[in-house]
Amino acid sequence: MTDYLLTPYVIPSATALLLKVAVLWIARRSFRQISLWLWATMVALVGLNIFEITSFLYVDRPTDGVFYMSLYYFFGVVAALSILGLALEVTDCPNNVGVAIVVVMAIPCVVAIFTPGAAFVGARSIGYSVTRIPGDFYWVLQITLFVAAMTPIVLLIRFISTTANWYAKRRAMVMLLATGPVALVALGLLLAMQIGYAVNGAVFMSLAVNIMLVVLFLTESIVNTEKVLRILSLIPATQEYRAVNHIKDAMLASDTTGLKMASATFERIYIKEAIERCGGNKTKAAQALGIGRATLIRKMKEEES
Repeated sequence: MTDYLLTPYVIPSATALLLKVAVLWIARRSFRQISLWLWATMVALVGLNIFEITSFLYVDRPTDGVFYMSLYYFFGVVAALSILGLALEVTDCPNNVGVAIVVVMAIPCVVAIFTPGAAFVGARSIGYSVTRIPGDFYWVLQITLFVAAMTPIVLLIRFISTTANWYAKRRAMVMLLATGPVALVALGLLLAMQIGYAVNGAVFMSLAVNIMLVVLFLTESIVNTEKVLRILSLIPATQEYRAVNHIKDAMLASDTTGLKMASATFERIYIKEAIERCGGNKTKAAQALGIGRATLIRKMKEEES
């Protein structure tokens, strides 16, 4: 029976589990500052990987593996809803409201998963693992996973376009960058299963999930604005990307670029960034820059002329 753990099919799941351990090690210094929703996501994804690997042990007797398959789906639902909870938190939804939404969505899934014959009427072997035989209420899981995958994308896009809070907008942009690929992969797999197409999505989902975890664990520290901005500076079309490239262009434009011109370029970009961070409030921007408001206004007029 353990020979099935040596098949190539187990490699994506085992690799995903090892990558999560690596993510935890990399982000160990930020543990106390990371959202509980993100912790719940990590724990659920570890459980998902463990019971995915466990399913390989029941290829020859799939009926005995129904309980472990149910736990696999349970952790999958918890992971999806935890990401939704994090999106609600990032978009300034009150914590009690976010918890209530997640709990209300989770209860029907948990009942369907662990009620015999509801979500699953059994399991069958697919040669290297076991898969579900859908029951009458399997649709509850499908709808919940679909909503949990797509709602964060809608919430984050709307929040980014409406909020005046500079840092909150950047934090939402990073989360959208991290969760977008996961949502798209999950949606693709759900559609494939819906039309009856046999696909092993472990490789694609594991890759997308681990990219998400690396990004979120490295940036979900409220005090660590620097990491958020560094990630955004790598993404074309973001303000941070343009700012970094303006500075690079000024430095590399020609051999005659002097210190005065370089300083003026950097000052112009830095002032613009400060004003945007403060939501256009010039008084606050001047305080953040350590200069007087009159000085800031003068420098802005000099730039315009």
